[in-house]
Amino acid sequence: MRLQKDFDRVMGIILMILILAIPSLQICNKSYTEGDPVIINPVPGLPVDFIRGVDASEAPWIIELGGKYYDENGVERDLLDILKENGVNWIRLRVWNDPYDEQGRPYGGGNCDLPRMTDFAAKAKAKGFGVLIDFHYSDWWADPSKQSKPKAWANLSYPELVEAVYNWTYNALKYMAEHNALPDMVQIGNEINNGFLWPDGSAANWTQFVGLLKAAISAVKDVNPNIKIVIHLAGVKADFYINFIDRLINSGVSFDVIAISFYPYWHGTMDDFRNLVRTLVQRYDKKILVAETAYAWTLDDSDGHPNIFGSRDLEVKGGYKASIQGQASFIRDLIAALYEEGKDKALGIFYWGATWIPYPGAGWKTGEGNPWENQALFDFNGRALPSLKVFRLVYEAQPVEIKPLELYNPSPITVTTYAGSKPILPKTVLVVYTDHSIKPTSVDWGDIPVFDKPGSYTHKGYVKGTNIEVIANITVLEKLSIDITDSKDDDKGIGAYGYPTANVYRAGVFDITHTTFEVMGNNIHIRVYLADLGGNPWNGPNGFSLQYIHIYIRTTNPTITNMIYRKDTFGLNIELREDYQWQYALLITPGWGTAPVPEGELSALYYANGKVFVEDKDFNVTANLDENYIEVIIPRDLMPDWENLRYWRIIVFATSWAGENPDRIRGFAPGGGEWICDATKYAKPGDTPKIASAIVVGILPKFFDMAIYSDEYPNGATAEQQYEWTSKFDPSTKKMAIVPAIQVPTVTVTLTESITTTFRETLTLTVKEVETTIVTTPITTTMIEWIATTIISLVLLIIGFAIGYFIRRK
Repeated sequence: MRLQKDFDRVMGIILMILILAIPSLQICNKSYTEGDPVIINPVPGLPVDFIRGVDASEAPWIIELGGKYYDENGVERDLLDILKENGVNWIRLRVWNDPYDEQGRPYGGGNCDLPRMTDFAAKAKAKGFGVLIDFHYSDWWADPSKQSKPKAWANLSYPELVEAVYNWTYNALKYMAEHNALPDMVQIGNEINNGFLWPDGSAANWTQFVGLLKAAISAVKDVNPNIKIVIHLAGVKADFYINFIDRLINSGVSFDVIAISFYPYWHGTMDDFRNLVRTLVQRYDKKILVAETAYAWTLDDSDGHPNIFGSRDLEVKGGYKASIQGQASFIRDLIAALYEEGKDKALGIFYWGATWIPYPGAGWKTGEGNPWENQALFDFNGRALPSLKVFRLVYEAQPVEIKPLELYNPSPITVTTYAGSKPILPKTVLVVYTDHSIKPTSVDWGDIPVFDKPGSYTHKGYVKGTNIEVIANITVLEKLSIDITDSKDDDKGIGAYGYPTANVYRAGVFDITHTTFEVMGNNIHIRVYLADLGGNPWNGPNGFSLQYIHIYIRTTNPTITNMIYRKDTFGLNIELREDYQWQYALLITPGWGTAPVPEGELSALYYANGKVFVEDKDFNVTANLDENYIEVIIPRDLMPDWENLRYWRIIVFATSWAGENPDRIRGFAPGGGEWICDATKYAKPGDTPKIASAIVVGILPKFFDMAIYSDEYPNGATAEQQYEWTSKFDPSTKKMAIVPAIQVPTVTVTLTESITTTFRETLTLTVKEVETTIVTTPITTTMIEWIATTIISLVLLIIGFAIGYFIRRK
């Protein structure tokens, strides 16, 4: 019976292994070669000697292991013959110093030692290929993130390292020359953005880095002065290249070629690449080479090892579908970009990992798989992909028109809007073209309707100039608006202020009654209502003259201002509590001048991260004298997070406009005057000295009324709260009032802990309101720790009794 159970268990495990293995075996045996020919446009004027190269560094090891390569028809052929007949004219090979551990076991990644690479280079040279050798000066992979010295050089002093670099380079090239494999170009290091041979040759140690470069270059030239020297960097940031290359030239480093690694899904767009090439061509008398590039022909995986290019988001970043056509189009477009921008300085490109097919034992590291097989120019079985022909077709192909083919994502676009507001539909969508490039393309939406009632709706558009449909599913929600209420006759600032005595200051001109925010169409309409707008006695361009309105807004999204918040206000001498600190500050003025307040006199919308928008150019300000409101109409895309308007925190202040003052606010003084605000008209007995001191040290709040809206104060603040909050300034410490004030509630904590059914203790602690924030209380922490300790002790005691019991039984 037991043998039967064991047999069943073993058979179950074997069956499970087979179930898991079969799909991967099917993938490994699947050929991904497509029947349709690739669409390639020729590159007019491309020189016949333009380098159309591939990096084949993994191929020698794959072939040694038994891997085979086939032409597009499935016929097994010599790899170099397949490459040549498809237009490839150069081979790039990396050379590692000693890619084996102390026991002689290979590290993997092609095990690119000097003899193996020399043998393959000799075969390439014999077939007429140009050869570029990439000396990594490392035992294994080197790139901007790692530049490890060979283990044989680990303990050398800097002078000894310089000598070792010269000798090794010289001897390596001599060895290659003796074996008919002398390269035409040599890279000194691989992607040396941060130097090589760390730490001695780190770019941070510039003088030593340059010394090592010069030693290697000298060795190359001593072997053969006709070999071109290549300096290889990664990425497409033009400023970095300028700084790096200028420093090399100023340091006396002699070289011939600037080489670039450009992977569009990592480094940037084709436009970024074009800009880099233009910059280099205009600035330097050097040839320009793409030393590394690649693109995926499928998102499938053959060996279970995750691929570097394995997701659709990299298609969008890269700008092409992960297809054979997309791979071919990318290579063609890169060749065109380099030649069109570089002209006679455009040397050519090398496609990296072109021959790195999945084969057991040929992973990036010994014992692991291949993360690159879906970017090779051969399918998973070693058969040449149609995209390999691109190196020939850039000369031979007939011109074809590239047209929109289909939507990259055919799913309907989902949009949310509010009743009465026109939905904002995207101006472009991602479209796949017949060459499998992916481009944002304009959409013709026709007349976009405005829906008056909540519900779900559909609207159809077309990719411009085509019959490709774009569907938008529109969810219409209830109208989005808020009304910020405020008490009447609370326009006394801190509870003490009176208006200037000039007759233009009628009662209520600074008394906010309510403020509304409403999303209407593509705009946000903000209206600040006052008891009396006071007409427009000085003919302000925006229809009012007396008021200066400040609105401070905190949204629900911290990223829209890069997580930057500000607590200060513009001249009001008020600070905002931490959880009310603003992301938007809207300063509304009568509208004179040409520059934004406070330096100028135009209304302005400030972002906490420094951006500023100005009325007339970015938004509009008007006034309605009959209904006593000032209205600002702001495009809603200037206030991201508008969808969460109801959850914003907003504080509105009304003060007196004074264009002649630097802060644009009328001055405050005890007793006031015709054009001076009375700081003490309604002051309580004994408050005048504090107010006067605050004026002297510059911290007296300078406003007449405020309104607040938040989840904490959904119905606004009372006059008493306004007066209490804003009068908490301290002239002796120059501490401004904080709005809303920091509140410390009465806290009642009841701790009940039962150890046995007969033992209970209840502790009630009441903490009275104080002026500072109470985060926790020592007695609470102590009690919790005591309870936890007691419970743990009881549990351990029970476990101990149980263990003792079982031991005795045994």
